[in-house]
Amino acid sequence: MWSDDCRRRIDGLYAEILRTPFVRGLARGTLPPEVFRAYLHDDEIYLKHYSRIMRRIASRLERPEHARAFEDFAARGVDAEHELHRSFMAAGADDAAKACPSPAFTRYMALQTVAADAPAPLGAAVMLPCFTVYRYVGLDLAARTAPANPFQSWIDAYAGEEFGRDTARIIRICDELAADTPQLRRAMTIAFIAAAQAEWFVWNSAYTL
Repeated sequence: MWSDDCRRRIDGLYAEILRTPFVRGLARGTLPPEVFRAYLHDDEIYLKHYSRIMRRIASRLERPEHARAFEDFAARGVDAEHELHRSFMAAGADDAAKACPSPAFTRYMALQTVAADAPAPLGAAVMLPCFTVYRYVGLDLAARTAPANPFQSWIDAYAGEEFGRDTARIIRICDELAADTPQLRRAMTIAFIAAAQAEWFVWNSAYTL
């Protein structure tokens, strides 16, 4: 499957993400709260962008079931993440309000904006790491998290069944899209890897936002 090949191509990148100070701090429960709130503030900005991009891609997907799935991702998934963010940001609203979007988030959003105007399968491939990377991180953290971790609800969200179903759903869609032609498959692979690299920049810089 196309997604299996993509996963193998970025195995090293996944490992690097797990070694970032931000992820290590999440696992140990020692990440400074102000660092986490600054990250969440940037992620709130990103979620508004994400919702717009997913709807743009949905409007250009040919199969109705694919379009419905992307519309669902744009709505239901964003609502769930907003609720999760609020539970952490309420205690430090002033800190969050002072945070600025990081260059890494800006770079990632620019890549997705360009991809949204490309053929829809390329847009879908660029959005896939939003799911697969977070799922990978969530499952890894769930397996080694410290007792009474203050970030447990965040970890649980991405290691949980609902996010797992959404991740499997978008992987299945991308595999179906990649089955059209070898040329499209290669282009989708390049788009996916570029987005995964952008994810690494976000995680790697998150500790110093």
